[in-house]
Amino acid sequence: RARSFDQFVDFATACATGIHPARAELGLVTNSGGIGVLMADAAAECGLELPTLPPQAQAKIRALAPFAAPGNPADTGAAGMSDVPLNIKFADIMIEDADCPAVILFFAHLGLVPRMMERIGAELLAMRARNPGRVLAIVINTPREWLNALHDSGVLVFEDPTRAVEAVAMLARVARRRRETALVDAPLAPLSLPPPARGFAGEQAARRVVAELGVRAAESALARTAEEAARAAATFGGRVALKIASPDIAHKSEVGGVALGLSGADEARAAFARLLDNAARRAPDARIEGVLISPMIEGGVECIAGVTRDPTFGPMVMFGMGGIFVEIYKDNVLRQAPFGVGTAREMILAVKGFPLLDGARGRAKMDVEALARALSRLSAYAHHYRDAFESLEINPLIILPRGEGVVAVDALMLPRGSET
Repeated sequence: RARSFDQFVDFATACATGIHPARAELGLVTNSGGIGVLMADAAAECGLELPTLPPQAQAKIRALAPFAAPGNPADTGAAGMSDVPLNIKFADIMIEDADCPAVILFFAHLGLVPRMMERIGAELLAMRARNPGRVLAIVINTPREWLNALHDSGVLVFEDPTRAVEAVAMLARVARRRRETALVDAPLAPLSLPPPARGFAGEQAARRVVAELGVRAAESALARTAEEAARAAATFGGRVALKIASPDIAHKSEVGGVALGLSGADEARAAFARLLDNAARRAPDARIEGVLISPMIEGGVECIAGVTRDPTFGPMVMFGMGGIFVEIYKDNVLRQAPFGVGTAREMILAVKGFPLLDGARGRAKMDVEALARALSRLSAYAHHYRDAFESLEINPLIILPRGEGVVAVDALMLPRGSET
């Protein structure tokens, strides 16, 4: 994603080379310590690492220029302003001895001196020929003819050092995404799942679709009386959740239609009456089927997954953190359906709350692989029934510890042509 017109041009130009770094790592060669620090800071902000050069690489740099800074950035000092090959030799060492997948060289205004630019251009073209798979970029002021010649050979040319770093970081992100999706985003097999029901499908129908997608739905029982609710709670044992069952109430918590963490028959009986009373006062026209009782799902992380239909792009799959707080956290990502498990993994990694799924602060690692499979299959369903399907929301979707899968606690489906 380009966030300015300058980035748009830079990113498009960088992508046009067809060369992407194997890793998010960068080597820097400068003749200015201040510029080296500026680019190093930009790299850190963009997610690029500056790998420490191995001892043999640093020894080679010291042998070439005892006065130089042999780290990364490697600083040629003032000698690099007059000794063009020295800069190229530093870059070669970074590639050959430190295996840097991308290198940026800073030449400042040397490109405005014709004699110097001819030497720089010749050296860079030779370096490009020696390293066809590496990302090579320079920061320089130079006439248009040299800029075009270097671009045509696959050398990226910038006047601003920060923009050079941002472009390399973008190429690294594109390369990572391609690696993640290359093996797993093959065309999805056709589904043999039933189409959405006509009209407003409600929770019960949505739960059936969710189960057919391979996502386990939380066990539940429908109670039509307070005594039935009490018996169901006693049968489940432990803590239970109650929520109003109505095809006309999409967001149950907003009408006081949810009660969590209840223990025993007495609490369930009292909650049943309270939920019906809340629904009667806040949604008097809603059809009430009863109350659903489910065991509380413990030890997981609440997320949300769903599908919405964009008028231009068609079905879009959403994944995010938060459960009932999704509107507050606003931590979610969208991808166009259909997609494979690799893209689903990328979606999961993209949310800010991913550390909660990855064992932050000593928590158990959650079953991210099961979540990725569920998102991919959801995308296939949305694409397969794109002409009949309006929206599907699974919220909360509980991600359990690794090996235990995911559980849909609540789901709501709206086929196309329905009214909310």
